[in-house]
Amino acid sequence: MYAHGIINMFGGLFGTWPAGGVITHAPLADQAGAKTLMFVWVCAVITIFSMILISELPYLLYWLPKGVLAGIVYSACIGMFPYQKIKELFVHRAGHFGVHHGVGIFQGIEVGVGLSIIFLVQRSSKPHCAIIGRIPQSRVYGSITTWSDAVTTPGVVVFRFDGALYFGNTNYFKRSIQVLVQRNRRLNKPFHYFVLDCHAMNDLDSSGVLALDNIVKYLRQNRIIFLLTDIKYPVMKLIKRSHLSSLLNYEHIFYNVFQAHMYIYFRSRVAKGEPLDDTTIDCPTDYTDQNGVNLINLEKATFSDLEKSLTEKQQKVAQNWMENEVSADMHPLKKERKGFQLEKNIRISLAAKAL
Repeated sequence: MYAHGIINMFGGLFGTWPAGGVITHAPLADQAGAKTLMFVWVCAVITIFSMILISELPYLLYWLPKGVLAGIVYSACIGMFPYQKIKELFVHRAGHFGVHHGVGIFQGIEVGVGLSIIFLVQRSSKPHCAIIGRIPQSRVYGSITTWSDAVTTPGVVVFRFDGALYFGNTNYFKRSIQVLVQRNRRLNKPFHYFVLDCHAMNDLDSSGVLALDNIVKYLRQNRIIFLLTDIKYPVMKLIKRSHLSSLLNYEHIFYNVFQAHMYIYFRSRVAKGEPLDDTTIDCPTDYTDQNGVNLINLEKATFSDLEKSLTEKQQKVAQNWMENEVSADMHPLKKERKGFQLEKNIRISLAAKAL
């Protein structure tokens, strides 16, 4: 008590908050609706009055049952018990709930930290991935398991990998694509283009680059063309610095999935024998018609026809088709912008400024 008194006496000279040693003081103040430090003065007056009353009438409160004091403490501390958060923890992560509440406090923290690290490694080593399709009447693409009416293009598989590609999940990444190719071959489904949606891939290491290189070669061995879309700057920077830049060029990397489909639509028409070298003809703005019917037809297309080099005029026409969605200046290979970074010498002050 003397220590708290001395601390508060000197702290008051510097505008500090008064300190107290009773854990129930703050909950009681909150439940009573205290908004300012005036609550402390009111408590002091009541305390002094109670001390005078007890000193003058010592037997008035002497026989007060201890259960009354226990009730006061209970009513003050009950608000500190987070029932709602415990309920949410049990609903969302029942295993975490059992760990924290089935053992001691410190043991629960230690086990919880260990399990959190294990779960983090497990989720990052096998991130969520999905085959995505176009949601009707939009240019948005979502998982075909979530959106049952999502439209896919026969012969084109759009694969989304929801995580950074690093040494811990490269085997899972390669195995997922290999299983996908083998399943399509087993079902005799056409498979001409594999589009990797990278909008959720925020990082890439040397093992990830090697995995992409292996996948590109594996797909070419199976007569499948590999395309990349929605590449973020950190991933694009590493691809440009690696040997992948010799395997992937402007015709393999696109701004988004829709632009990749427009390119596939152009290549499908070229494969049919259409010249498409007149730059004055109006370009289509979508690869579906007004009724939502997919116009991409790859049934009779071969790998050599789809991989055949385009003439200069055809390249200009293809660029015009894709520029209906995004300008050529926005091509991922031309991106040199870095992400948000704080300067090393920047300092942020949280002190209030005078008006």
